[in-house]
This record gives sequence, C-alpha cells and structure tokens, in this order.
Amino acid sequence: MPSSTRLDHWLDIFQSSGCRLTPARLAVLEVLANSSTVLSPMQIFLAARDRAPRLGLVSVYRTLEILENLKLIQRVHQPDGCQGFINAASGHQHLLMLQFEGICRDCQSKNPSDPEKP
Repeated sequence: MPSSTRLDHWLDIFQSSGCRLTPARLAVLEVLANSSTVLSPMQIFLAARDRAPRLGLVSVYRTLEILENLKLIQRVHQPDGCQGFINAASGHQHLLMLQFEGICRDCQSKNPSDPEKP
C-alpha cells in the first residue's frame, strides 16, 4: 500500500476509534506510515519532532500504544533487547527470528538464513 494511502487509511481508523488527532499524533502517524523499516521509539521521536517541534517522547509512546492496539503497527523485539515498530501487514510474517534458537516464535519454523540450525 502506498504511504499516502496508508496514512489516509490510518487516519480514518484512528479517528473512527474516537482518538483525538493532535499535531503530535499526526506527526508520529506520518513517520510510521511513510517508513518501510523497523523504527525505535527514539527514531520516531526524532523524525516526528521535525514535523511537530513541541512533541514529547511520552506522546510518542502513547501514540505507539494506540496504534498497536488498533493493529496498525507491530512491535518487533530485536536481539539487543530494544523494541522497534513497523507497519502491520496482513498475513503471516517472520518479523522475529530468535538469535540462538533460530526458530520463529509465531510458527516454529527454522531460520532460513542459518542452514546449520537443526
């Protein structure tokens, strides 16, 4: 889905759920809707702050929580223990591959990038 279409779709869902659309929240939505990679909350904050200079990090976390509850984004647990967020897509995805076990937590498939794992 093109990012402008994704943003429009997200805005419809966000507002129809009864959430207030503030300039800070809009900035966070724009950053995430236009991203195709996993972003940390700090990366989202820094990018969105260009659009909404009065944005606070707490507003980023609260908006991420709303977007995750609306199933518009997915939390990605990274090997370093940090969490990131990415656009949610329909269908099965392998967003997390366990570093030591080489097995997807969702479907238990083997890590295709490491053929040495049993």
